[in-house]
Amino acid sequence: MTVRLKFLILLVGLVVSMLALAVSFNRLIDAGHNVSEAYENKYFSYLLADELRQSSDDLTRLARTYVVTGNPEYERQYFDILDIRNGKKPRPEEYHRIYWDFVAAGIDKPRPDTQAVALIDLMKKAGFSAAELGKLEEAKKNSDGLVENETIAMNAVKGLFKDNNGQFTVKGKPDLELARKLTHDNMYHKYKANIMKPVDEFFVLLEKRTGDLIAKANKTAQLWENVVIGMIALVIVVISLIAWLFYNVLKQLGEDPGYLYEVSHQIASGDLDLALKKEQNRNSVYGVFVSMVANLKETIAKAENKSQEASLEAERALKSSIEAQEAREKSERARAEGMQHAANQLQEVVEVLSSASNDLEKQIEKSNRGIQLQSNRVSETSTAMEEMNTTVFEVAKNASQAAETVDKAKDKAEQGSNIVGDVVHGIEVVQKNALDLKEDVTELGHKAEGISQVMDVISDIADQTNLLALNAAIEAARAGEAGRGFAVVADEVRKLAEKTMTATSEVGEAIQGIQQGTQKNIENVDVAVKTIADATSLASQSGEALEEIVKLVDLASDQVRLIATSSEEQSASSEEINRTLDDVSNISSQAAEGMESFANSVETMTAQTVALKNLITEMQNRK
Repeated sequence: MTVRLKFLILLVGLVVSMLALAVSFNRLIDAGHNVSEAYENKYFSYLLADELRQSSDDLTRLARTYVVTGNPEYERQYFDILDIRNGKKPRPEEYHRIYWDFVAAGIDKPRPDTQAVALIDLMKKAGFSAAELGKLEEAKKNSDGLVENETIAMNAVKGLFKDNNGQFTVKGKPDLELARKLTHDNMYHKYKANIMKPVDEFFVLLEKRTGDLIAKANKTAQLWENVVIGMIALVIVVISLIAWLFYNVLKQLGEDPGYLYEVSHQIASGDLDLALKKEQNRNSVYGVFVSMVANLKETIAKAENKSQEASLEAERALKSSIEAQEAREKSERARAEGMQHAANQLQEVVEVLSSASNDLEKQIEKSNRGIQLQSNRVSETSTAMEEMNTTVFEVAKNASQAAETVDKAKDKAEQGSNIVGDVVHGIEVVQKNALDLKEDVTELGHKAEGISQVMDVISDIADQTNLLALNAAIEAARAGEAGRGFAVVADEVRKLAEKTMTATSEVGEAIQGIQQGTQKNIENVDVAVKTIADATSLASQSGEALEEIVKLVDLASDQVRLIATSSEEQSASSEEINRTLDDVSNISSQAAEGMESFANSVETMTAQTVALKNLITEMQNRK
């Protein structure tokens, strides 16, 4: 597998990992929003459900107050509560806060009105289930029955009673005793319990549904948090593989790219005596350079030796040729002076010349073989240089492509870093919303505690009223017949105090349930805040890791470009060395051709020597 293909595979892996990481972060943000929405839905649903319970308590309080005081203002407030709940009148702003206690105290509209919306419509819009709405509908019907009973009591205070059509048109004497009995007897409390029973069951259903939604949202958020951690680990692995591949490329080069460029430049300029570092890996490009320089030195030294030997042999051949020429001249002189004497001397010279020619022919043949071997070695070195040049060119090409690949990886890593920054900002927004929700729930708990304190005061007042009624009954009994009427009133007051204590106890239990639910919501919000804080920390760490990755990729890009540049320059130096070796090969070929021509001349001279010897023999025979 080529370096280019490896870098391409790792780039694709890095891009896919970064995309998967971005998608995972988006899913984690969505999951965080879902967790926040689940808590907000639970809180809003709880407020709506508590509004129904609170409105029922307010109706009871106002009806009883009107029956005792006859103040029409309490009757007006009573029917205003019904109209607001049924969507006939506008809802006050932030209706879940304390409102009717202020109005009953004479404060007109503590907050401005908004739009008129029925409570049941708000519950449907909030996503209440059919089972929950069924419980609320049951409670509303029971509440309507209690409202009917309270309406009869309030009309009895005004001296109005039902006719045959169910309308309050029959006028009579106000019946305060009937009104008090209808709003304080045991049947009234049964009506109240019938209303609260489905409301209590509704709270159970609401808690389960919203709790399941929160648990599901938290589970999804945890899943995507784990996926994000896995994607970050995968990105780190891919970056590590890129660094490992880059290390292998440097290992294949064997030395720093700048040093390789300097060495190749000196070799190309013909400097083979340069001081080279010891190679760490003989199979690296630098190791091949060291071996090549050693082979070139050896080859050139052999070529110089062979050239010197050839020069010596050529001098000897030239000397022999001169001696042959002198012998020929002596032979001619001998023929003129005396054939026999000259022939004898010439024969000796010819024999010496023949022996020298044979020796010279052997030396020329040996030199020719050396030159041929030298030519072959130079050819092999040239072939090796061409192969190495091809390898270096491939390394340069792959390094250039690797640089482009690393640039793309850097761009993708920067994009991933920007995405992580957006993710961190989104998670911080979710965390702020969760903290705001926690503050709202805590405030609701504090308000519930305030209501509990008020109910404690009411309970104390009821206790004191009961004690005063008991004392009044005792004093009335002491008064005898004159105090009988007062005794009846004291007994009614005592009963009223007892009923107030019972109702206060029930309201206290309901408020305690609200406080427990609020505390549980606070704990759930704390868990969500912690989860979001952990996600924020992880996202911040991911952003820092991606910034480091961008720096590493940038550094790798510069180094890969340096490798590419050095490899290209090394390739050019290798081509220059090839041309030098071609020149050496040409010189060796020319030397071989010269030796071959010289050998032919020696053969011709040897043949002439033999012919001369035969001629001398023939001359001697003629004598």
